[in-house]
Amino acid sequence: MANRPIVVTGANGNVGVPLVEALAEWGVFVRAAVHSEETTFNAEVETVRFDFTDETTWASTFRNARSLFVLRPPHLSNVEAAIHPALDAAIEAGVEHVVTLSVMGAGANPFLPHRRIEKYVEAQPVAWTHVRPGFYMQNLSGTHQTGIARYDEIIVPAGDGAANWIDTRDIGELAAVILAEGREHNGCVYEPTGPKALDYHEVANVLSDVLGREIRYRRPGLWRYIQHMRQDTDFELGFILFSCLLHTLVRFGLSTRITDDLEVLLGRPPRSIHDFVEDHASAWRRET
Repeated sequence: MANRPIVVTGANGNVGVPLVEALAEWGVFVRAAVHSEETTFNAEVETVRFDFTDETTWASTFRNARSLFVLRPPHLSNVEAAIHPALDAAIEAGVEHVVTLSVMGAGANPFLPHRRIEKYVEAQPVAWTHVRPGFYMQNLSGTHQTGIARYDEIIVPAGDGAANWIDTRDIGELAAVILAEGREHNGCVYEPTGPKALDYHEVANVLSDVLGREIRYRRPGLWRYIQHMRQDTDFELGFILFSCLLHTLVRFGLSTRITDDLEVLLGRPPRSIHDFVEDHASAWRRET
């Protein structure tokens, strides 16, 4: 069992990288499934090219694997056609434990692609665990980086709503514990969050304090947000509209719940937004 690999899909992402690094640091045999050959790992791990929609990549990815971490690529919304067949192949190859990366609140929304993956996995003859995290801090250094660096402004349509911010490094480490410990987490749902719900006014204050310049939040509406994203970023319209939905949930106060799931599993408190901004300050250097 110990020599059978744990497969991590989306291994090059914000969650995948710390997950792979944590497993490798603990001496776990991890197989990083990536869409391209580019890797960003400090640890030496086995990497394979993987695509949910390319069945020629499945055999080498799932060979002799004992566990699988499933991260849905954002552009694959028809999960019945694009994700489920690969899951079938993984289980047929001998995978015994499937851990899904989902979103908080997925259990109450059967139409979400995340929930449809969860339900499919639950119906299979394998152990399963769902990880439904709160709002990613890395959205600030990724999706919303341009507005902060170029305009000294957080441009999101979230009104005065607060979010339960969590660092994806914490999500990765939590998922690593679940995968390493295996079946004792069978049937469990974890909803990790940060230590405190903060609105974007408070986040702007933290950014200002750490970066040493004023970062503003002016409560932009949906139209200004869409214009900014279309003009200043390379994100596709479908992603932008999905982002609008997420921030509408924040606007209406549906993303504020705080849990102790992460502290229970990791034995330490989650990283704060201040910790995150200090660690990633170079991401928001002012553009010239």
